[in-house]
Amino acid sequence: MPSTSTITNELSAAAEEVWSELDNPPEHLQEDMLTLFSMSEFAQRVCQRHGNTLTDLSERGLLSNLPCESTTINSLFTEMIVPDIDDCDSEEALNSTLRRWRNQLLFAIAYHDIVKQQPIESSLRQVSALADTLIVAAYEWQYNKLSARHGAPVHDSKPQPLCIIAMGKLGGRELNFSSDIDLIFAYPEKGDTQTDPEKRQKSIENQQFFTRLAQRLIHCLDTVTADGFVFRVDMRLRPFGDSGPLVTHFDALEIYYQEQGREWERYAMLKGRIINPPSPHTDALYKMLQPFVYKRYIDFTALEALRSMKMLIEKEVRRKGLVDNIKLGKGGIREVEFFVQSMQLIHAGKHRTLQTPSLHDALAALVDAELIDSEDAQTLIEDYHLLRKAEHCLQQFNDEQTQQLPDTPRDQYRLTTLLNQPDWDDTRKLIDQAMARIHAQFNQLIETPEQESDADNPLLQSCDDLWNLSLSEADWQGVLSDTLTPEAASDLFELASELRQKMLKSHMGQRGQSIVNRLLPQLLFDLLSRDDDLRVDLFARVSPLLAKIAGRTPYLDLLLENYPARVQLLTLCAQSPWIANQLAEFPLLLDELLSLRYLEKQHLNIDDMRASLQADLQQALLRIDPDDLESMMNAWRQFKLCQQLTIAAADVMGTLPTNQVSDYLTALAEVLLDSVVRYAWKDMQRRFGEPSGNNVDQPDLVIIAYGKFGGYELGYGSDLDLVFLHGAHRDQYTDGAKEVSAQQFYVKLVQRFMHLMTTNTQLGDIYDIDLRLRPDGSAGMLCSHIDGFDDYQQQQAWTWEHQALVRARPVWGSSALTDKFARIRHDILAYPRDPSELSKRVTEMREKMRQHLLKTQTGYVDLKQSEGGITDIEFMVQFWVLAFAADCPELLKYPDNLRILDAVSAAQITPDKNVKALQASYLSLRQSIHRANLQNQEVNAVSDEISAHLDVVKTLYCDLFDAL
Repeated sequence: MPSTSTITNELSAAAEEVWSELDNPPEHLQEDMLTLFSMSEFAQRVCQRHGNTLTDLSERGLLSNLPCESTTINSLFTEMIVPDIDDCDSEEALNSTLRRWRNQLLFAIAYHDIVKQQPIESSLRQVSALADTLIVAAYEWQYNKLSARHGAPVHDSKPQPLCIIAMGKLGGRELNFSSDIDLIFAYPEKGDTQTDPEKRQKSIENQQFFTRLAQRLIHCLDTVTADGFVFRVDMRLRPFGDSGPLVTHFDALEIYYQEQGREWERYAMLKGRIINPPSPHTDALYKMLQPFVYKRYIDFTALEALRSMKMLIEKEVRRKGLVDNIKLGKGGIREVEFFVQSMQLIHAGKHRTLQTPSLHDALAALVDAELIDSEDAQTLIEDYHLLRKAEHCLQQFNDEQTQQLPDTPRDQYRLTTLLNQPDWDDTRKLIDQAMARIHAQFNQLIETPEQESDADNPLLQSCDDLWNLSLSEADWQGVLSDTLTPEAASDLFELASELRQKMLKSHMGQRGQSIVNRLLPQLLFDLLSRDDDLRVDLFARVSPLLAKIAGRTPYLDLLLENYPARVQLLTLCAQSPWIANQLAEFPLLLDELLSLRYLEKQHLNIDDMRASLQADLQQALLRIDPDDLESMMNAWRQFKLCQQLTIAAADVMGTLPTNQVSDYLTALAEVLLDSVVRYAWKDMQRRFGEPSGNNVDQPDLVIIAYGKFGGYELGYGSDLDLVFLHGAHRDQYTDGAKEVSAQQFYVKLVQRFMHLMTTNTQLGDIYDIDLRLRPDGSAGMLCSHIDGFDDYQQQQAWTWEHQALVRARPVWGSSALTDKFARIRHDILAYPRDPSELSKRVTEMREKMRQHLLKTQTGYVDLKQSEGGITDIEFMVQFWVLAFAADCPELLKYPDNLRILDAVSAAQITPDKNVKALQASYLSLRQSIHRANLQNQEVNAVSDEISAHLDVVKTLYCDLFDAL
């Protein structure tokens, strides 16, 4: 084996010989060129074949600076290459010019890689930009030549382009130094070419025109001439592969992908990038392909196909005896691509930032979406760049498409030098360690789900038999004798049989059935491995969800492939039947199980909650076309469902303090109300214009929240009590083409708002809205003038309406009307009242409510309406405000019960110990009601703790009102 010094001397001698043969080379480049020539026979050949290469490149400044940002390098290459191509007067001249530019600019890129040691990311973008420029320039030259003969292809008299979809590494702007290019050709519409009678052109069909054009383009890029080739072109990724037409019109392309597109084609199309200049046609093609590539949901269906693809590649590696292959071997470049693109296929439906052909951008988006740890991502991209750098170096030696580590001392020395390693052993160690890390990370994704649990576990094998064999009820009892009682095993048998029958009716198909037959044993195993008494009940809770998603393989895949999601499903359903019902009714909420935000401790104030929810909603709505009403309505509903589930999950998991649950639910309602009313405003603005002097940020409108919404005490499934007030003048009108009075505008705005909020779509409504607290109740105007509201409160309102005003607050609208409402509320609530008469009216209303609303059930208690319940506390608080606010205005500062009670204590209206007892009982009873809601119960089981609180409140209630 030759020594390092021998190899160095041989390479230096060969480099000096090439330098000496050049005519008048720039002397200042001698040292750099000797380094480049010693590392690359390709660089030697370019200079020997084109003697002016160094002078041309140096004069253009390409050896001192070569941009790496995609837009800049594209512009530079276009500016240099296109005029030369346009001047070509023959096919031979075109071929020669394309190859000369290809070789000279690859020479410049190799110089910056080898001599200047530019980052590999820069080199990949430069090679890709060069390919884009050469392909588009050749396409336009051939298009013009063919159009001169046959006329331009048109549809409805509009010119038609051939859209060139770059696939693979070119699509991701990550092209190798010496690589094939994968292309797909498509054109917009059928039709014929439009001829010019004076030019004696022969019209042909667009399909025929574009097929000829594609053939010519491939020929001028792919054919090997004396100057070499431009790029080897691979068309096998097109529909139907080698047997399919060379070009396809958009409609046929869409039908193919909708009806016959396979998972590997989705995977390939992730990298699809149209390299033509942007146009309505390219936009239409992207829009058409997107639904095929990116599903709307988290999609685990891709994994099985990817596993199959990976197995095929591994078989090919073994068949061809590919050893030391840094692309296809274990931990090679292909595994990084598999990992990132698999994550894109699974998650890009939900996280739109993942919808990119760039591996680097996709990996960054995975980190932003918290789908991969930032340190793992950093390690992965560094290892990937190392392998791409090695690949680039290997191909720059002799312009060969290779990913094999060298077996000759000369090339081993070259690679070692370019990777800045001491010797070949260190180089191999560096590469081997990188590939080992990549392979370990890849296996975490691609391993089969059965690998995540003990496949030899006897209980798991039993669960497989129970589901996949036709066992009798007695068999179930026998198999589960060590796990469940005979009665429980029989109950589980009945539930499983019922679920099986429901699934059979869902027409899930062979693949869906295969997934079910793997998922259900896993789920039974997970469930029976629990050590609580809920196992059979828990199966009953998740069965409706499983039946609902039986025909939706992405959701089945999600549970099969994602063990943590499966565990969380069982955990949350065990804690709350309400959560189980929500998941069964809206399976899209399964996606939320993958986001474990609810397991993080949360201690936010309501302002922070509101800001966080506002940011999340804005991000979600960025993906929606504002003119797509159906998508907007579903986006609001999906946001509410997802956030409400997250809050409930945090509630039952104990990571969100009970006293913050209502705050979070209230903040959620405020954020959605703001978004919906703004959308409704813009809708009305398009139709009628705006009331003069008003806009959505300065409306003459205020929305008042009453009840639980007004008191920051919303629960799961609460409706919103709202009153709408405006301040429009009688002679005020809108400024649109269709003029209406300002009062009409606000009434129509409320009607539109109500429609958007309450219409039942496939995702239900957003909130049920209750407007019965407006002046004159159900008979009153949907939106009242604030002066009329003031008059009504002073002259006509009942005492219970003044009680309701205690928990009223503005939640949207102008600051002027907000202030005016605050003054009205203050004046009404602070009006002097006779305590004895007030007591009589308050208690009479309380008894009427109890008679009409109290729910009774043996062994259970209605914590809202029972004596000593929540409503008794609320009535006591409202009495104190109405009776004492004239002398204690601090009672009017807040609309929520707890802070009003603080003010009652500060004003010494009742002893502090009574206030503390009421607050403690109020919080405890509210927590119990929350828990009942999550258990789908309207009443609570009687307990010593609940009874004690009810007794305390009942005593204080009687002491207060009996004394008056």
